[in-house]
Amino acid sequence: MPFEYSPKIVSADLHIHLLEKKVNPIKWWYRVIELGFNAVAITEHSNLKPAKAFDLLNKIKPDNILLIPGMEVNTTAGHVLLYSEDESIYDLKGLNAKKVDFGSVLDLVKYNSLTLSFSHPFGFDYDSAGYVIGTGKLVKLLRKNDLGIESYTGMIGNLSNFLYESNWVKRPVR
Repeated sequence: MPFEYSPKIVSADLHIHLLEKKVNPIKWWYRVIELGFNAVAITEHSNLKPAKAFDLLNKIKPDNILLIPGMEVNTTAGHVLLYSEDESIYDLKGLNAKKVDFGSVLDLVKYNSLTLSFSHPFGFDYDSAGYVIGTGKLVKLLRKNDLGIESYTGMIGNLSNFLYESNWVKRPVR
């Protein structure tokens, strides 16, 4: 064999807050290490100073863990997670309004080479796309725009034993 293949498993959490949860940055990193993540995205809410959260974490970031700049934005289609290759995401204007037009966010994503993922899409309230725009429209948006979707959240994971057999969960997952 001309080369040796050694697969690396990436363990990542792509939806983590710092300021919203009032967590000490050092304790935040200890928890990331304890859970064995080698990549994390800081996705502070856009109205809670996401650049500050990134800076606090980046200053003391362990060398062997990738910190992905990001934020969570409240849009007219529910909450979305935005990810960037660098901190330029924090210079974008208009993302910290109470409800940002989803079309405008989609334009920013395309123009700035960002990645967008719907966060907690099947939640119970105003912030989930499944609730705000319905699962049919959500699926169309995903397919048309090549977007991501959060498939597991702590909320659904913790409730899954109780809810999984209900049609409320089965229908959206299918």
